Amino acid sequence: MIQIGADFEKFQGDKQTFVYIDQFYNSTDQYGELTQSSVELSEQTLKPGVHTVAAIQFDNDDPNTGKIVNFIEAKYEVKEKK
Repeated sequence: MIQIGADFEKFQGDKQTFVYIDQFYNSTDQYGELTQSSVELSEQTLKPGVHTVAAIQFDNDDPNTGKIVNFIEAKYEVKEKK
């Protein structure tokens, strides 16, 4: 299992946080005002190139019907072994 560390700031602790990598669902967790956590990477998210991690909270904890209340995005790069 390979993970990357992430700091989540200014999130609402009473709401679920949905984590996406390259626009695909990765996990759901609960983050607060300042939370240090990690995001698990799998086959697709370990391919060489630049990848985007997004953490999103919705007003009703439902990504299908909720309005976004918090959103952060970060990028990481995977390089080929030489």
